[in-house]
Amino acid sequence: RDHERVEAGAVLLRIDPAPFRLALEKAEAELDAARALVETARATYRETLSELGELESRADYLARHARRQEELASRGVAPTARMEETRSDAQVARERINVVRQRLTRLLTTLKGDPDLPADEHPTVRERVADRDRAALDLARTTVVAPAGGTVVNMRLQSGEQVRAATPVFSLVSDQRPWVEANLKENTLTHVAVGQRVEV
Repeated sequence: RDHERVEAGAVLLRIDPAPFRLALEKAEAELDAARALVETARATYRETLSELGELESRADYLARHARRQEELASRGVAPTARMEETRSDAQVARERINVVRQRLTRLLTTLKGDPDLPADEHPTVRERVADRDRAALDLARTTVVAPAGGTVVNMRLQSGEQVRAATPVFSLVSDQRPWVEANLKENTLTHVAVGQRVEV
C-alpha cells in the first residue's frame, strides 16, 4: 500500500501479539511471586520474633532452675548430676536464642531492615513491577497507528514478514508538516539563501 493516505489513529501495522502477551503474563506471575515472598518473609519474621520471646522466657526459667540446683548441690541436698543437667539445659537454651536471633537478622535483611515495609515498596517487587510495565508497554506497541494524518510511502511489508527491531519499514509524510528531501550539488549551495522561494 505504497503512497496510501491515512488519517491520524489509523492502524498502520500489527505485530503478532502472542509472544508479548506471554511475556506480560510471565512478568505478572513473577510480580505475584515477589509479593508473596515478601509477605512470607514478613510472616516468618513475626513468627520467629514470637519464638524468640518464648525461648527467652524458657531460658530465664532454665537459668533460675540451674542456679537453684547449684545451691542445692553445694549444700549436698541435690545430686551433682542433676545440677550438671540443668546447667546443660540452660546453655542449650542460650545457644538456641543466638540461632533464632541470627535467623531474625537474616529475615530483617530480606525485608530491607523494615518488617512493616509495604510489599510494593520492596526493591525486588519494584523491579518486578517495572518488568511488568515494560512487558505491558511492549504488548501495547504491537499495534502501530498513525500519529498524524498523512501519506504512507515506501511501504514494502508483506503479511507475515519478519522485521528486525529498529529497522525502518515505511515512512509517513505528514499533511501538516511537509517533508522535502533535496539533493543539491555543491556548486548550487552557494546560491541558496534562507527564505528563498522554491518549487516542489
